[in-house]
Amino acid sequence: MTGLTSVHVNRMLQALKRDGLETRTHRMVAIDDWKTLACAGDFNPDYLHQDNVLQALNRFPAQTVFTHSDLGPRMIVTTHHNAISGPYHRNGEAILDVHHAFDGTPDEFRAIARKHGATMLVVCPNMAESTVYLSRAPNGFYGQINRGQVPDWLEPLPLPKDSPLQAWAIR
Repeated sequence: MTGLTSVHVNRMLQALKRDGLETRTHRMVAIDDWKTLACAGDFNPDYLHQDNVLQALNRFPAQTVFTHSDLGPRMIVTTHHNAISGPYHRNGEAILDVHHAFDGTPDEFRAIARKHGATMLVVCPNMAESTVYLSRAPNGFYGQINRGQVPDWLEPLPLPKDSPLQAWAIR
């Protein structure tokens, strides 16, 4: 299940065909020009390496992780952890909770994390979503932890030296 409507998928497949990027034989779709498709989709191949980075989180017991909405689905698929939200329109309340938590005060973050049973916080400062929190609420919870102002109820968790992630246990 992708969360995409059949109308959207059909329109995208028609656009690929119109642009000469795919051909169909019976029920099979073949991508004829991967480089052009990657360019058209603004694809960054570095994204594919997140799986190894996230798998490092498997050293910790399975739990609910508070993370960026855009990172939630990848977290669920590549680790044994749960995530609070993903970028799906049917998950509006959880998405808003993530935004309010990162934009709000540390106490507001903690209350929202508790509401969802989250016991770990994982952030990726290089994700595009993080720039939203920094621009919208520079003094909010995310802005504070981004500047190294971490509340004493967050306990740093060890990750590989080259990891783009930061992780804390929520106490």
